[in-house]
Amino acid sequence: LEPQHARALGVGNATGLGMAPFLARHPALLSAWVETRERALAMMLARPAAGAAERDRFAALLARARAHVAQWAVDDARAMGRIETLRRELAMLSKMSLASDFPWRTVFTAASGMSLDAQELLAALVLEAGGSDVDAWEDGMLSAHALAPAAATTLAALKAMIEREYAFALDIAPDDERARRYFWYYSANKEEPRLGHRFEEAGAELEMPVGTAVEIASLWRRLDELDAETLAGSVSAFLVAEPHWRRAARRALTTAALPYSDVRGNLIGEGMRPVDLLRFKLAIFGASRFDPRSDLWTRVTLFQGAPLPHELQSPAADDWWLPAPGASGT
Repeated sequence: LEPQHARALGVGNATGLGMAPFLARHPALLSAWVETRERALAMMLARPAAGAAERDRFAALLARARAHVAQWAVDDARAMGRIETLRRELAMLSKMSLASDFPWRTVFTAASGMSLDAQELLAALVLEAGGSDVDAWEDGMLSAHALAPAAATTLAALKAMIEREYAFALDIAPDDERARRYFWYYSANKEEPRLGHRFEEAGAELEMPVGTAVEIASLWRRLDELDAETLAGSVSAFLVAEPHWRRAARRALTTAALPYSDVRGNLIGEGMRPVDLLRFKLAIFGASRFDPRSDLWTRVTLFQGAPLPHELQSPAADDWWLPAPGASGT
């Protein structure tokens, strides 16, 4: 094939439920990914001005993003509606000026009323415009954090910690069947994660421990029943007496210092859409053109626009994000 056609080909992939339990089981890594991005973005938003090179880079990337999104079409009506909204909002972003003081913050604030898709893509474009300054943060994407709970913590401190770090979970009613609608398990045939209906299907005894929000909410309710004298005691003594709280207490204690360690949602509750979790993790890995086939799995494209072997030594070899084959300038 001619180089421009060969470069336009990507690797198709269909991804199912395995991505979601990964996020639940690796809280330190999840927090490292998100916190590094947030810190790099904060650095860009704090810049008082944008140089000509940054402005030109952002404009070129935004044009490329518009071409990329214009070619992105899926069968899922809900997803297609979001894409169409994103197309309109990118057109609006292209009219914004970067000539003001703190331009990145100004643009980001102006986009606060747009869809989450537009806001997230804008954040990625701003980071990309930062070039080597943003690349310097890449080591933060790794994590060697050891999950070692401080069992000497008092129960009162643990309760306060949950109220501070897991406030999103405290509205969950653990006794409500809707809060425990699903259970995750490994299939015997393929040893891959699957989703079961707890009150309609057998197998809940094989459940994977991904219902963190429900477990933490249940633990908080137990702590809320205790008197002040008991709350002054240690977590370790409490767990000796009631060892079934060990996993929930360990999770709360070990993730308190990790601000982005847990998905802010109930992964076993009614209304949960695994495909949103899949998209998050796949986007971190560079997948594009998400094509959800249901709430449980999605198709994606990898490596479209990547340089060919003979192009790897080119200074622009790494500049292939947001490909739009056939579009002007791509």
